[in-house]
Parts: sequence; structure tokens; C-alpha cells
Amino acid sequence: DWIVDKEATFTEDGVKHTACTVCSKELKKEVIAKLTLATPVAKAYNKTSSIKVKWTDVDNALTYNVYRSDFINNGWIKWKKIGTVNQGVGEFSDKNVVAGKQYKYTVKAYNGDYKSSIKTSNKLIFINPVKPALTITTTGIILKWDTVLGSDKYVAYRSQLVDGKWSDWKSVATIKDGKTSTTDTTVESGAIYKYSVRACQGKSYSERKSSATISFLAQPTLKISNTETGIITRGGKVYDYGCKKGENKLMIYRVTEFNSMTGKYEDF
Repeated sequence: DWIVDKEATFTEDGVKHTACTVCSKELKKEVIAKLTLATPVAKAYNKTSSIKVKWTDVDNALTYNVYRSDFINNGWIKWKKIGTVNQGVGEFSDKNVVAGKQYKYTVKAYNGDYKSSIKTSNKLIFINPVKPALTITTTGIILKWDTVLGSDKYVAYRSQLVDGKWSDWKSVATIKDGKTSTTDTTVESGAIYKYSVRACQGKSYSERKSSATISFLAQPTLKISNTETGIITRGGKVYDYGCKKGENKLMIYRVTEFNSMTGKYEDF
């Protein structure tokens, strides 16, 4: 094992050596390079009511300062410090953001009087998340949501429960021109799904929020024929129907012709 003779600092190299375990004679000697602070690489993500800035901690840092620049009047303003966090945290939430406004961030590592250089994060327009409401129709599943400030389109995604596991999110529609709804007609009867809609502008996307799970059941097809025998007979008619995938029972309803004497449609 190495034995450290002198610890390295930010201004001076250190020294270390190995020695014989029997006689303690020095066998090898090496220089320990001066301490440095690498540049943290930050990335910004949209969250609910905030933008989260994340980075990987660098060696020898004790604290990190987080800075932000706003895009105002077709230009980026000077960097402004918005927070300080300790080593080991690796993230900062900026809650002082406005929907539709564009921001960029940078993080600088510190150890006493020593500091790293900086690298600019991705540019991000703040957009709040979308959580769609779901409705089943005879042709598919309708997704509806409220307009989200800062977005110019929406992308709808779907995940399906298969063998007890949710599949990866798959894009099923891109919605533009101010519309806030779409219908997924590619669903299968009896399958279980969940949906998410992300509001977008350029390369900026809102945080993903998943809907509740939903199962689509196709409309059964009812056939009526005149006969004296059958599964269900009523007035010489048999009702022949077929179960759809995922169904374990069917409810059968009938309304007779209008009765002019009672002024009502008669049930059975």
C-alpha cells in the first residue's frame, strides 16, 4: 500500500511511497498531483411549479453555487446566483420561474478560495405538467386536458400492462393548433392502459404525469333473428351475441316499441 508523505493541496504537489513490509525500506516514490476542481455539468428539467437543476458532484468540492440567466428582450442577461448547496446533494430546485419564459443554468464548484470553471446547461422554457382526464367511448379512449401556458403542442403517450409489467411509454399522437384532446383508437378490448401528455415548445418538455389506469371494453355486437329456439327468446326472437376479449359477463337490455296507450317505451 502507498504511504502518503505529504498531502497534495491546490497549490502544491504531494508525495507518496511504498515500502518493504519486512525491513521498511522505501521501494517506490511518486508525486501526488495538485488538487483540482473539475467543471460540474448541469442539466435542467421541468417539474411541477419549478425547474430542477441536476449535476454530478466533482472531487475535492465542498459546496456548489447555482446561477441562472433569463432570456429577456431577445437576449440573455448576466448570470445571477440563486442558491448554494453542499457536496453530496447534486441538485437544486428553482421555484422562481414563470410559465413560457426561457432560462439557462450553470453550477460552479468551490473549496474555500478555489473554484471551478463553468459550463452552461441546456436552455429550457418553463412549462407546467399535464394530467389528462380519460373517457371510454365505443371507438377508443378520449384524452382531455387544460391548456398549458408556454406550450405550442402536446405529445400523448401510452403504456400497457403486459404480464404484470408496464411497457415503455409510446407516443400515440401529436396535438397542435391549440387543441387539447385526442382519441386513441388503436386500443385492444380488455387491455389495461395508462396515459401521459407532455406539453412542449421546441426542445422543452413538461414533466411527465401519468393518468389513472383504464381498461377499454369494445361494444358487443348484437344480432337478432326470428326463431322459436335459442339462448334467449322473447316473442319468437333469439338474441345472439359474442363476448369480447377481457369480458366475463354481458348485460343485455331491450326496449319495446312505443306504447301509445301508456305513452311509454315498455321494458321486459
